[in-house]
Amino acid sequence: MDIEEPLLMLSTSAIKMSSKKIMEEAGLHKKHSTDSPLLQAFRGYLEKKYAKSGIKHELDNVSRWLHFVNPNEALVSCIHNIERSMQFFQEIQASAASKATARNYIGGVKKFISYVASDLQLLEEDPSLRGSIQSFLKSLTEVQKSTYNKEKSVERKATNPMECQEVLNKAHQYFVEIIDRANVKIDLEEKDMTSMLFYLEALLTLQHLQRPSVIQNMTVKQWLERTRYQNQSSGSIAAVIKVKAARQYIVVLQEAEEMWFDTFFRRVRPLFVKRSLKGENGYFFVSSKGHKIQNPTTDVRRFQEKFDACLASGQETQEIFIKFICDSVMESEGSYLHGVQDGDQDGVPLLHHVVPAGRRPSTSRSSRPGIGRRRRNGRRRQNRAPASGRQRGDAGVCV
Repeated sequence: MDIEEPLLMLSTSAIKMSSKKIMEEAGLHKKHSTDSPLLQAFRGYLEKKYAKSGIKHELDNVSRWLHFVNPNEALVSCIHNIERSMQFFQEIQASAASKATARNYIGGVKKFISYVASDLQLLEEDPSLRGSIQSFLKSLTEVQKSTYNKEKSVERKATNPMECQEVLNKAHQYFVEIIDRANVKIDLEEKDMTSMLFYLEALLTLQHLQRPSVIQNMTVKQWLERTRYQNQSSGSIAAVIKVKAARQYIVVLQEAEEMWFDTFFRRVRPLFVKRSLKGENGYFFVSSKGHKIQNPTTDVRRFQEKFDACLASGQETQEIFIKFICDSVMESEGSYLHGVQDGDQDGVPLLHHVVPAGRRPSTSRSSRPGIGRRRRNGRRRQNRAPASGRQRGDAGVCV
């Protein structure tokens, strides 16, 4: 191990040096000083919105783009020069730099665009920035498509919880960028609005393990009547929504998730509803045509295919999670589920329940493994039969 680690470090260093040399030879490595007023303001934005560990790297990438567009000074007006900006990204792609390098530059510049779009003073000083930002992002999306162009892999079925939620991980960065653009009132493209809807459907189905009927029947009234709870020790906040379909379901959202739902509700849903001839239908989730969601499972499947992620329906995901929990319990508890032995005074049987939504686990004594029924006088039966699980040699019980 002592020999391998220096070799690994050397290999990584060599790759970095190679990328730097490639960028230098292509004339793409020159940059403005990060002490310039514009880049310092951008630094402050990054420190508030993102992890501080990658800020220097982001600043360097953006300063190189700004230098390529205008070698004299780092100015926000570089956004207007869309043709020169796209040339910067195309030349990175044309060079021998890796696709990861191109993605890093695109990601950094998109964050800079988000910063400019959120700064009211910059927008007031140059009102034409709003239009240029939209055109810039549209052109950048086209460049991005060629950067991310990959051959579709063979259809893969999810086999574990992580694979069930793969689409959420793959789409997360794109989704957050859409949310950011929507919240600074940048008009979204049709595919972005649909993707926001599909991501939220996938979130409820694959992470919150809610049934499709929750998505279909959740109403605006139920959303507006949600309650908030705050953890006294951590300060974290959760929003609780009570959805009534065939029966009542409870949806609990973390603070960030609540913000995502609210963004959809304020910025996307009204545009969808306007397209319906019948107008407002009272449902929280509506299709791009303003209608009630007909098949959430199909929406999630399309979203998984779009991001080339493992396929899993809501029902399949629930089954995989239940199996995963049962397997984990069996592995940790050993081969047998131990009950109270005769003569034990303080022994307590350990039973793990995996209970479907809407069902309550039984708490009666007779339902506990290893505990015999009692006679009316309160004394245990003598020579009772062993628990059925032990007779079969079962490893555990999931109900």
